Amino acid sequence: MSETLEQKMAGKEVEISHGELAKYRFAPGDVYWVKMNGKLVRLLTVGDYIDREFIQKFTSGNMSLMLDRIINEDYLNDGISILEGMRKGRSIKERASSRTEFIDWLNDVFWSGEKEGSLIDLIILGEKVFFAFEDEFAEKLVSGNTEFFTRSALMGILNVIFAINMGYMDDKLLCDIYNLPFLVDYFMHVDGYAFDLIRALEMERKSSGNGREWLEFKGDKMAEHNMFFEHPDKSARLVLEDCKKYFHSEEMVSLIEKHHERMDGSGFPEGIYESELSDLETLFISVNQAISFKLEFVFGDGKKYLKNIIAAMDEDENEIFSARIRSVFENIFECSKQQENENPEESEAIEYDEDLHELLKESA
Repeated sequence: MSETLEQKMAGKEVEISHGELAKYRFAPGDVYWVKMNGKLVRLLTVGDYIDREFIQKFTSGNMSLMLDRIINEDYLNDGISILEGMRKGRSIKERASSRTEFIDWLNDVFWSGEKEGSLIDLIILGEKVFFAFEDEFAEKLVSGNTEFFTRSALMGILNVIFAINMGYMDDKLLCDIYNLPFLVDYFMHVDGYAFDLIRALEMERKSSGNGREWLEFKGDKMAEHNMFFEHPDKSARLVLEDCKKYFHSEEMVSLIEKHHERMDGSGFPEGIYESELSDLETLFISVNQAISFKLEFVFGDGKKYLKNIIAAMDEDENEIFSARIRSVFENIFECSKQQENENPEESEAIEYDEDLHELLKESA
């Protein structure tokens, strides 16, 4: 370890124990192993699924781990407390109060961007409050594709955020709509994700029809084409057979059948239009189409994220997002912001050691 790095770390809370790291399912920052010669070896990138057994190998004896922390724990814990309060609310009035508090919590970072924050805060928030799967089953899902697993976690909490903004506050519904994204491609997961199927999923997400046409055009990929086209229905059926215990409503599982439809009718397997879809169906479809299969997390990437993602959807020629849901979402945040301006409160800035962040990367 260089003298500069030693000086930089002096008095900083960057060392992390296995026990503390084990509290997370997703890495709250880049995690480094400090070798005996002082060199840093990166074990996890922010957002990676944490394999506790793997990490434990690097914490025996005199070995230690360092964390270049991205999350803001105080902000994150506030969000967790608010959502858990909503889940425990016994009356509509109590849940509605928590809903208002949660919208205000989101507003400062993810809509107005007046504070700094990161998407990993949202991912860990959702996992802490709503994640329903046991470790063994979660590891089975991770083994299919780790990037898909992290993407599903982001989709899940975005589903919850949009549902809450639309007025849904039922605990069971929010739990179900959070956990469903982990299983939207369950049929392909069971059979094993082929490279061509992964590529087709991203092509289809970017432009409806492209993934299907690409598999069909390849000629020798008709088996993959058929699997791709059939996977929404077959995934929903398999989830009901294998994973029914994780959900409160079979009707919610049916959302999986619709996750590749589009607002303009260009999706599959049925090619139905927005006017034929429920609010929850349009929400689920919109979030699935909006989130890339390749994600990278950096400090501050949450700033105005919700506002920007809706603006990007608005510009997309394929009409990714439901116009009626977008309108409700924008109005709620703008009203929240107006009320905040009428009753301004001072807020502390999120602390982030940018120099340490860069130094850790250079040393790895």
